[in-house]
Amino acid sequence: MPEQSSRPIVEQRLRALELEVDDLRRGRRRPAATAARPSRARRIVVSLSVIMAIGLLPMVALASDTFTDVPDSSQFHDAINSLYEARITRGCTTTPPLQYCPQDNVNRQQMAGFLNRGLGRATGDENAAIVEADEGNVEIVSVTVEPGGLTGGTGFVVVTGSVSAFTTSGTTCPCEVGIRVRNLTADDGPGLWQFFDVSNTATPTTFRNASGSQSWVFQVPSGTAQEFAVLADIDMAGATGFLALQGHITAVYVPFGGTGGSTLGTSGEPQEPASNDGRGD
Repeated sequence: MPEQSSRPIVEQRLRALELEVDDLRRGRRRPAATAARPSRARRIVVSLSVIMAIGLLPMVALASDTFTDVPDSSQFHDAINSLYEARITRGCTTTPPLQYCPQDNVNRQQMAGFLNRGLGRATGDENAAIVEADEGNVEIVSVTVEPGGLTGGTGFVVVTGSVSAFTTSGTTCPCEVGIRVRNLTADDGPGLWQFFDVSNTATPTTFRNASGSQSWVFQVPSGTAQEFAVLADIDMAGATGFLALQGHITAVYVPFGGTGGSTLGTSGEPQEPASNDGRGD
């Protein structure tokens, strides 16, 4: 009923618009007071357009840089992005635009996949070598690590290597031994060696011995095999005899290290916890 009562008004305004258009075509100007107002239908269309434009702007500003259904304003945005960067997940879609489907349930087989790709893993080994002259870059011991996650992401491997050197000869040392851990697959690692000296002073057990170690965090591609080694550089200064080396290596894979939500503070100070611990997840 209200729509019927307003129809004459709408018709009048439409007629006024027609007259204004006709006057403009004939070169006549209508008084400002008699200028026709836009029709109700036109005002509705314009109003809806403005409302839609205003409503769409926040959606664009909140769009995630990885998954379109995880807005930047979500308290889980950084955590979900970290899972993607480590390729613990690729989301619930296989083609762009990527989606995470954050409200979907997880079944047991999917949970197994998440845990297998996301949990850390560790390995280690030991080996011995005998050196009788100056040698450089001797590989003492190595291990192969298979980082979790799907290919295309980034993970981290913490490698710690140690070398113990000893001799029973009084003519072999003083000696200098350098130690360095290395990613043989990527030819990557610290640029400096760690050195230690083996003196010619015998211990009560007649051994001349010393040891050193080095640790490094390697950034590695997820879902690949990486070989790490402990290298030694021996300087026996032309002495005679032998130097026995015992090497140990430990490698620990972690999906999150220098990037993502688990970034470590560079100042050594503990980081403040988030205000919301995400217990609603």
